[in-house]
Amino acid sequence: MALTPTKLLDAVNTCLAAVGESPVSTTVNVQSVAVVLALQFIEERSRALQARSWKFNSDYDYLMGRDNDNKIAVPLNAVRIDSTREFAIYDIVVRGAFLYDRTLKQYTFDRSIKVDITWMFDFEDLPQHARWYITVEAARSLQARILNSRELGQYTEEDAQKAAIAFHEAEDETADFNMFRDSYSVNSMLVRSPTTHMFDLY
Repeated sequence: MALTPTKLLDAVNTCLAAVGESPVSTTVNVQSVAVVLALQFIEERSRALQARSWKFNSDYDYLMGRDNDNKIAVPLNAVRIDSTREFAIYDIVVRGAFLYDRTLKQYTFDRSIKVDITWMFDFEDLPQHARWYITVEAARSLQARILNSRELGQYTEEDAQKAAIAFHEAEDETADFNMFRDSYSVNSMLVRSPTTHMFDLY
């Protein structure tokens, strides 16, 4: 049977197995406290990971166009936006559903602008290395909540380290870093220390 990327249901069942719970066949309309917590931790870890810019969730020189009112709407799943050097005259921030120019104190723009943008995706839209890291972290969180004991936990600090290393290796292999533009290239060297903790990803 061909292997496929981790589904949300797979991630939930991995979390359940970590606390000795039986697997489930659906994540819809669940009643089990353990399943609800597993889904909650998966979402929390996913949001925390994607709050930072990685190769898989960011775009450079992304063109954002104006609407009929000369405003620039912010996509719902955009979590970080910064103007490129070409458009550095605009000191932009996100306010509500639109971009706001802090220099001119207004929401309207005289042209479309290019930005560096970071996105947040649903679990099953993520690459496998991100899905697995999130799954391991969520399983550890569930263990801490339900078992409340390191000795009883299936996923240890070593497992978290391995997942973090696999995540960074996958990002390194696919990313084309520019030392003058990407802070992640520096962060990548720092997190490879043997003492790296799982939350150093964030």
